[in-house]
Amino acid sequence: LPFLLFVAIWALYNRHNTAKIYLLALSIYILGMTLLSLMALGVLSYNIYLANAATIGSFFEILFFSLLLAYRINHVRKESLQTQQELIQLQKTESSRLFHTVAEKTKALNRANKRLEAELQKKEKLEKHLQHLASTDPLTGLLNRRAFFDICDGEMIEASSNDMKVSCLIIDIDHFKQINDTYGHDKGDIVIKSVAKVMSDNIRAIDYLGRIGGEEFAILMPDIDKDTAFQIADRLRMNIYKEKIRLNGKPLQVTVSIGLSFLNNED
Repeated sequence: LPFLLFVAIWALYNRHNTAKIYLLALSIYILGMTLLSLMALGVLSYNIYLANAATIGSFFEILFFSLLLAYRINHVRKESLQTQQELIQLQKTESSRLFHTVAEKTKALNRANKRLEAELQKKEKLEKHLQHLASTDPLTGLLNRRAFFDICDGEMIEASSNDMKVSCLIIDIDHFKQINDTYGHDKGDIVIKSVAKVMSDNIRAIDYLGRIGGEEFAILMPDIDKDTAFQIADRLRMNIYKEKIRLNGKPLQVTVSIGLSFLNNED
């Protein structure tokens, strides 16, 4: 009861008008309990009203509390309705502004996305171009030495893991120094490009062809047996021999030497 009295007085001090009724309800209940206690202590003589003073006080307390609760519910309901009306009005006024703002932001975002996509496409093309330059021999368009051996490392690991066979050819143009000395380095480049084209036309799509030196080439052939690899190597040798390369108006017959190395799962 002291706590409830303190709360009621504090609410009344803070100008909550309903606290008056709350304080009145508590006071009636406290009065009824006081009268009952005085009668029990013998200060007041017994009568039917004093004996039921606490019950009467509780009745009025509950009555006032019920009125307070109903008032509070109605007050909250009115506030809620008023707030809803204000929100509806605010939504009506803000919806139009929001619509135009979102439309403008969407257009700006679409323009930014298009610019970003264009920049990403440029970047992707540039990265592919740089990657191509870094892994390609500029004269022949074949894999350069570093790219070829990087691929070899991966293929060797895969072959070991999956029990696959791998063959490798090393091709060297015969007497290439003599060709350079006789015709010049620019004509030597023509010979290298011609030999590279013949090899590109006579290997499988899954094979890797690279230029690993001045006149040296290498071909990595995954998943192939030794006999088939030998046949491919011999076909390369013959087709390069048959290729007539014209230098200074004269045909030049070029030959190559080929080494074959075979790896199986027992090595």
